[in-house]
Amino acid sequence: KNNFFFLEDVEFSTRVEKFFPRQLFINLDAKVFDTKSSVNRKTPFQINQSKVKEGVMYFKKRRETPGALMDISLALCWWFLAAVHTSFKRLTISPIRGFFSGLFIGMKTKLEE
Repeated sequence: KNNFFFLEDVEFSTRVEKFFPRQLFINLDAKVFDTKSSVNRKTPFQINQSKVKEGVMYFKKRRETPGALMDISLALCWWFLAAVHTSFKRLTISPIRGFFSGLFIGMKTKLEE
């Protein structure tokens, strides 16, 4: 509905928790294998833009939840530092531009209920 991609699992788990309180659990033995493909991969600008936009949209959806403001504040700090790190590593400002672009888009995007 709101086009979550990076946070779709978090957003879905949050919705499930509303209907089945205290019934979700974490499987510490679960394994995921993510094989990177050179085809159809987003650029560092697009990755940071999408991640930050979705983080802001997710916060807007649950801003009344206790701790939500702290969660988004810490996530934004972490994502900004990661964008700076990637910028230095790749010698481009593109990831930082993606961070601020995603922040702006996320703040102006209206959520569908």
